[in-house]
Amino acid sequence: MVTGAYAKPSMAMEKASNTGGTTAKRAVRMWKDADAIALLTIEKNCEEDVQARIGNCTTAEIAYQELKKAYEGKTTTEYGALVDIFASMQYDRKSSIDEYIASYERTWNT
Repeated sequence: MVTGAYAKPSMAMEKASNTGGTTAKRAVRMWKDADAIALLTIEKNCEEDVQARIGNCTTAEIAYQELKKAYEGKTTTEYGALVDIFASMQYDRKSSIDEYIASYERTWNT
């Protein structure tokens, strides 16, 4: 579902399902059910702040792509190192508060 390998039914298939095609209805329903399960599985296995990021996603593939865009290549170790940097940044009163804030912002933007 998340990679698009289980292809979404075409518009023609969806139209056929609306006009009474039993096979088309079954195929569309199966896809929608599988997608709903995949999307729910993604949502239930995320922290609340991450759930907020994908809360408006309508398919599992869209949710997956959103999460991939946000987190791909970022490991827990990288986040831990970033938190450690900010925790160690203390205002030492040797520089102005403006210089300290500018330093903090430079580090944040990096």
